[in-house]
Amino acid sequence: MPSSKENEKKNDHSILINDMQIRELSKTKDLNSSYVPKGGQVTRINGQNIVTVDMPKEQTVSQFEPGKIHDTRGIRYSNVQKGIPDANVKKNARFRVSELTRGPLSVEAEEEERIETEVQRRLAVRIEELRAQTTTDAYYEGFNSGKTDGHTEIMTQSAPRLKAFESLLASFEAEEEERIETEVQRRLAVRIEELRAQTTT
Repeated sequence: MPSSKENEKKNDHSILINDMQIRELSKTKDLNSSYVPKGGQVTRINGQNIVTVDMPKEQTVSQFEPGKIHDTRGIRYSNVQKGIPDANVKKNARFRVSELTRGPLSVEAEEEERIETEVQRRLAVRIEELRAQTTTDAYYEGFNSGKTDGHTEIMTQSAPRLKAFESLLASFEAEEEERIETEVQRRLAVRIEELRAQTTT
């Protein structure tokens, strides 16, 4: 039990309140050794002043008998009961988990909402698949169309060059045919001369 010695300062005295709570008097008020709080009692033990203060008890039970409960706050059970909904209203009912849509929800309504949610989910998946397929088809269609248009444009722009190239090839072929024909005629003439020489001899 904390206490102060006689030769210490006056503000070092301590108070024991209800044998449990201890306060340092120097933090609240300068008191002399003869000061006694209201309702307190001074006891001197071994040269130390002990001040005991009896605190009033908040709740006491003097006697108990089974009986009617008396509410001192003015709350009546009938008023509380008015705020409780009828049990038949919530029969066969469920409650939403979401706080934003909290309230009674019948089994049929919940099943309908579940089906609607599933339909919306599948519809969203199908739309996403169609969007991806449409994008792919549009890509290939655009690619093929661009390739065809590019080929047509190149052929149109290159038509004069192609015509000149074909003419050049035709002339080369004609010259080659003429050369071959000339070579055949030469060899034929040589062979005829050889045969004529052999016949003469």
